[in-house]
Amino acid sequence: MKTLHLAIIAIILYAIFPLDNVSGLEADSTNTTQGQTNVIENNGRQILPIEISRVELNDSYQSISPGISCQQWNAMADQRLVPYYCTQVAPRQEVECGYSMVYPRLCVPVHVTYNFTDACPFYSEFLPDGSPVIEKFSRGTQWFVLYNPHPAPASVANFSLDWYSKGFQEHNFDNFSLTLLPHERCTVAGQFAPSDNVTLQVQYDYQGSHFLVKTPQLTDDFHDSRIWALNGTSWSLAAPAPAANSNQPALSPLSQTRYGIDPRHVRCQQGLQLVFKAEDGSPACVLPQDVGPLYLRGWSGGPFPQNVVFVIKPHSSGQILVKFANTSPETDLVLYPKLYDGFTKNQLDSSQLILDETPITIPHDETRIITYNLVAKNTSGMYWLKVAPCRFIPIYVEGFNSKIHYQSDIQDFLAVYHCPSSGVQYHIVATIGIGTKFVPYGS
Repeated sequence: MKTLHLAIIAIILYAIFPLDNVSGLEADSTNTTQGQTNVIENNGRQILPIEISRVELNDSYQSISPGISCQQWNAMADQRLVPYYCTQVAPRQEVECGYSMVYPRLCVPVHVTYNFTDACPFYSEFLPDGSPVIEKFSRGTQWFVLYNPHPAPASVANFSLDWYSKGFQEHNFDNFSLTLLPHERCTVAGQFAPSDNVTLQVQYDYQGSHFLVKTPQLTDDFHDSRIWALNGTSWSLAAPAPAANSNQPALSPLSQTRYGIDPRHVRCQQGLQLVFKAEDGSPACVLPQDVGPLYLRGWSGGPFPQNVVFVIKPHSSGQILVKFANTSPETDLVLYPKLYDGFTKNQLDSSQLILDETPITIPHDETRIITYNLVAKNTSGMYWLKVAPCRFIPIYVEGFNSKIHYQSDIQDFLAVYHCPSSGVQYHIVATIGIGTKFVPYGS
């Protein structure tokens, strides 16, 4: 009888204090159709699967080049030699500014636009061939950092983002997935919200529970490099501290899959590409130039890393293999491959870089791999391969140790060819005879 009483007491205690909180996560909870929802203040007092650790709401103004006065700068702006005008926001602080339809007589200071190389790799969907579509938000004047505080990977689903302030609400993302490796940080950048009394809220699903995580109200009206950071159990506005980790995956592909990470979501170190072995489909990380030979032996590859420039030497030839998915149920996709000069922005003739420009047709509801054969003559410089409407691949002809202005050359070209969203789905699967170089030129 005494044993029965103890069992009944244990059941009652379990009902009142479920074991979901044994990890130290204490939160207000409500029951939903998807399971338990944990509504949590992101203040460092509770253990979260993924937390918000830093927030930048109002970064520095973009200074003009040193040694030039506003008067000289504005004279250049009148001649369209620089994109913005100049204004003085404080003694000895001259910054770039721009006019708009809203403020036609006021030159509004321009903020620094950050370009992060540690942008969070969100998975939004899968292509018909099973390849993941990765979304990265790496450029913007506002940004925040997500952090995995655990010694094991954390994979969340149905990730969404909301910003709140008085009279303002902005919703971003829906049904994204994200995996962060142990103690890894990543950044989400953009232009999100006002800078006064803002609350950042993220939601996600983790191991059967739904989490709603939000910061306290944050304000930043200082236009400087200070950011909001979570230090211990409180938020403070201070100079940014150096990152505590290099954001490089410390786990092998096999270790990541043992933690339950989908093989298609395995993370490779910067500069390596995810491939899948022909024998059993298990993931591996290899150098991009090794993907081509492995592909010819039956291996398959995930999408090439973002922000990659393809490098080919003069007097040589190579191939770029691109997988296209035409998801239209009834319309064939016709592609017209072209080459463009990265400096003049004009279509290239065959005297420098040779490409077979025969139109390519992808039938409806089909996936095909297209091989682009390139032959470089005695030339050098930046070029662009057009693989789909308003979709380009950067190609550089010269030795691997050559010094060029990768970022400025690429950004100048992309600024001219601003591409809207497109329904064309493709990714580069392999190269043969062509090298790669990682360049942080934006999203």
